[in-house]
Amino acid sequence: MNSKLSAFLISLFVSSCSSTAPSAPTPVKRLYDDATKLNFINLGMSSSEVTHIMGTPNTSLINPDGFRCTEYKLYKYSTDFKAGTSTYFIMLFEGKVIETGNFPCYEEMSPRHFQKPTNQSSGGKYGRFITNKS
Repeated sequence: MNSKLSAFLISLFVSSCSSTAPSAPTPVKRLYDDATKLNFINLGMSSSEVTHIMGTPNTSLINPDGFRCTEYKLYKYSTDFKAGTSTYFIMLFEGKVIETGNFPCYEEMSPRHFQKPTNQSSGGKYGRFITNKS
């Protein structure tokens, strides 16, 4: 009788373990894309090419001179094995990429960046595009 009881307890234990065994993890949708996508963005690319590679931006700001700043929150890996999200921008002028960087658009669209060059000043970093426009 002891052997029957032992066999029953063992079978009960085995069946309970198999029903609670962990299953394969389900894939988790990433909240942020990988920052390495920016490596595929080149100066002169069109807005549609950027959207095809990067997807829809988190933010997009436009100014009256034809500049559009698109902002992306991307997952960034660092050399010290820490990871986190960072804000990246892609600046377009008349539909073409002219700059990319690791700043939010509100900073990039600051009026100081759009000052036209004068004899006394080189102007803002995007000022040269405004002068070439006319």
